[in-house]
Amino acid sequence: MGIIYALFVLGITAVSSQILLLREFFTSFYGNELSIGFALSVWLLGGSVGSGPLARFFSERIKEKRALFSFLQIGLAAFVPLSILAARCLKLAFHVGIGEIPGIGALLAAAVLIFTPIALLVAFLFVLGSQMVVAATPSKKIGYAYTLEAAGAALGGLLTSFFLIKYFTCLPAAFLLSALNLISAAWIVYACKKAFLKNALRSSAILLTGAVITAGLLGGVNYLEKESERLSWKGFNVLDVEDSIYGKVAVTERAGQINFFQNGLFLFSSNDPLTAEETVHFPMVFLDSPEDILLIGGGGEVLAEILKYPGARIDYVELDPLIITLSRKYLKEKPFYSLDDKRVLIKNTDGRFFVKTSKTLYDAIIINLPNPYTAEINRFYTKEFFEEIKSLLKDKGVVGFSVSSSANYLSREQAMFLESLSQTAESVFPDVKIIPGNTAYFLLSKNEGLISLDPEFIAARLAKKGIHTLYVRDYYLFSLLSRERQSYLKNALGRVQNAVRINFDLSPISYFYDTVLWSSYLSFSLSKFFMYFTTPRLLLISVTGIFALFFVFLFLRRGKGFVRHVTLLALGTTGMSEIAFQIIIVLSFQALYGYLYYKIGIIITSFMLGLGAGGMYMTRKLDLIKNPYGAYIKIQWLVVAYPIFLLLCIKAFGGLRSEPFYSIGGNIFAFLPLIAGFIGGLQYPLANRIYLGSRGTEVSRSVSATYSVDLLGSFVGALCVSALLMPILGIPVTCFLLVLLNTATLILLLIGSKQSMSYA
Repeated sequence: MGIIYALFVLGITAVSSQILLLREFFTSFYGNELSIGFALSVWLLGGSVGSGPLARFFSERIKEKRALFSFLQIGLAAFVPLSILAARCLKLAFHVGIGEIPGIGALLAAAVLIFTPIALLVAFLFVLGSQMVVAATPSKKIGYAYTLEAAGAALGGLLTSFFLIKYFTCLPAAFLLSALNLISAAWIVYACKKAFLKNALRSSAILLTGAVITAGLLGGVNYLEKESERLSWKGFNVLDVEDSIYGKVAVTERAGQINFFQNGLFLFSSNDPLTAEETVHFPMVFLDSPEDILLIGGGGEVLAEILKYPGARIDYVELDPLIITLSRKYLKEKPFYSLDDKRVLIKNTDGRFFVKTSKTLYDAIIINLPNPYTAEINRFYTKEFFEEIKSLLKDKGVVGFSVSSSANYLSREQAMFLESLSQTAESVFPDVKIIPGNTAYFLLSKNEGLISLDPEFIAARLAKKGIHTLYVRDYYLFSLLSRERQSYLKNALGRVQNAVRINFDLSPISYFYDTVLWSSYLSFSLSKFFMYFTTPRLLLISVTGIFALFFVFLFLRRGKGFVRHVTLLALGTTGMSEIAFQIIIVLSFQALYGYLYYKIGIIITSFMLGLGAGGMYMTRKLDLIKNPYGAYIKIQWLVVAYPIFLLLCIKAFGGLRSEPFYSIGGNIFAFLPLIAGFIGGLQYPLANRIYLGSRGTEVSRSVSATYSVDLLGSFVGALCVSALLMPILGIPVTCFLLVLLNTATLILLLIGSKQSMSYA
């Protein structure tokens, strides 16, 4: 009974700690989906090592498996909160400043240090637990252990998504997981034959459980939570750090300036009149009598600047109400405070959804958001979004948005990033102008000739309107908009105009160009590495790799172990596909709905629910299946079909524009991994039956080999899909490659069907 509870707790810990660590890593390392891809890759590679060579080496040499399991579970209990603390503190060790984008080396090193210990332990413990469960019918029992862990994982995901992250901060939630594991460690060692080991491990587990509970009751855990948060913002006076379902919002103060961050990314600050003036007056100076203004993101001083225009009324869209609450708390005494002005209507909703459903026409639409550094932000810089805001713009209206740039020199990477955004805007708006500088301001209009970059004209318009500004004045405009600057910008973008592509929701290429730009600041060779994988080249490499894999296995078809090898290959390609499906759903969810921080736990949980259900169903039916290999082939057809189904769902959900269908669609969308998980869950017990049939009854090696290959395939999928395939090729082409990969695997399985009859 103890091992059943232990495997169930192991599943809870695996997914719950993964969700907590991903959320913490997401905020500590600034919310980039590439960081999630690295984290998942490291987790899966660690799991592959833990379930493969590590498990084989130790489990075959240590006879007292219950004592080993208990010892490792105590270690797991310690590493869960320690990894949370590491996620908060490592950016200081790697000298990553507040709001500074970390280097690829620092990002990868942090992912390894944070995720590897738990991944290794969870995978090793699963193999060890499976070996302890195995009895008379090995293949069925392996499936039973797999189902137990998956069921625990599903429950852990549900508890974390709907309870822990709502009522506990990250560190207290981690200590709750520690307590569960310590109780399990004390229980499982009860049947240990060696009295000394049993007493030592039980006493340790019980004492540590008491220590965790005492620390929680006396406030020690909450104190550690607050101090570790403050340490992660070293150099700033932390006024507030709060979690909402949309992200972690931090308010800091430094030299009298109050700064707002969400998921580590800078939002806006007080005492920054230059940015506020440029953001507002560059688009609005061309309007005769602006009345209806739409502001998406970043209130603060921007609201006050807009209200300098007589008759202006603002729809201010901010997804997270916590940002508004904290702005009221910390900015109310500031002279520019405008949140409670009657002319400002605050809309706490997603910006894309508001634009899709609004019936109001606007004189100016100002998008005050960071660079498209994440897929969530990228969705406000795509052709689809520009088409949506064009439909809300009055005939003589202006759209304004800005991204980081360079005033005097544009590298090729910077030019490609700007040109991609320019071409995307020009594909929708007939008139697109760019104001050069350290921040590039894009101005879009339906009518050519409305926008002029003549500094004298802009200065005259401001004077005529009686708008008082501190920085955006004639002398500043003549320097910023000099002919030399404008000519240099035009020529720099012209040199790369044939090398870039338009940015789409499902092909977020500007997100990739921003990643390349970010990497160029850190390493020239890294930037060149990313740039090497242009669309045609990456597509050619991917297709060639699939065919090469196919022909290598085709060459081996005459060998005695072909069925075993091709079954492991299929398990690996399914593992790769399953994680690819999750990443596609994650990025698609970001593109369509934009609040992944809240839903990432549900997305992971739905996959584990499907995995557990599929594993449980197949484990029960396994003894009734006369031809496991034939059943495996039938399931492989589902793996081939799922990417097509997924792409159709993405297209369908993307077309939902009105409530309640939009919200219902978002809730359903997060559960799409349920189907993928169910398919994967069906395959694992079958793969073990086939593998055991081809090797005799080497149960421990079967568990180690199949679980390790599954995780290794997932590692390759997580790394390739998140870093290269998705941002460069986009979702549709990535789905096509997954169909091609799994079709090649299916053909190999069909070729091996004649040999398989002996393993039925």
